[in-house]
Amino acid sequence: MSVRTLITNAGTDYTADVRTNKALLVSVIPTFPQDIIPAEVQQKKYFTTLFMGSTTAISSGLNTNASVSSVLFQVTASLNSIISIKQVRFTMEGSNLDITSIDSRRFGAATSANTPLTNGINFIAIQEGITTNIFYRPLKILADYYRFADPGLISDVAAVATGVDFFMGTITFLEPVVLLPDSTDALTITIRDNLSAISLFEVQAYGTREILR
Repeated sequence: MSVRTLITNAGTDYTADVRTNKALLVSVIPTFPQDIIPAEVQQKKYFTTLFMGSTTAISSGLNTNASVSSVLFQVTASLNSIISIKQVRFTMEGSNLDITSIDSRRFGAATSANTPLTNGINFIAIQEGITTNIFYRPLKILADYYRFADPGLISDVAAVATGVDFFMGTITFLEPVVLLPDSTDALTITIRDNLSAISLFEVQAYGTREILR
């Protein structure tokens, strides 16, 4: 589905053809009719770590104890930029992270053998007030990373493990996930379990950033 959207930034108007896929806003292609003054756009490579922020500290460690209160990690929209996320990577260090053995039926050191997380990890996109699940269900064991990735949104799922102490999983989207400027758009991961036994757990996002001037 394609819709035409008018965006106003610092007094300058421009339009964009917006394509959607399963309610997920996936691509913004600027078009500039002669009767509309275009914003100057500069595209750059974009990289960020999903952060949990507070008034006193900012943390990127998903290996937190969220068994009592859930904790959100996000990449959010920018004031003067269109952010297009093309790929997301999960990185974990610790123990019991071998995806080719019985470890695939647990979540690293956060659970015991053959035991899933109680609540699981939610990964969603929020765009123009619409929430879309990137995975069909919350991730409770390592194998869920493969089992529940939505093929309507994700073109490739890959993972590597070095012995039992390192895991990296990569998700490549069919089309970039777009976060429109000056909006509540975001990619959000919600932790609702105690993951503190994992030595390192971070998520990075990669894509492009179109700076509007």
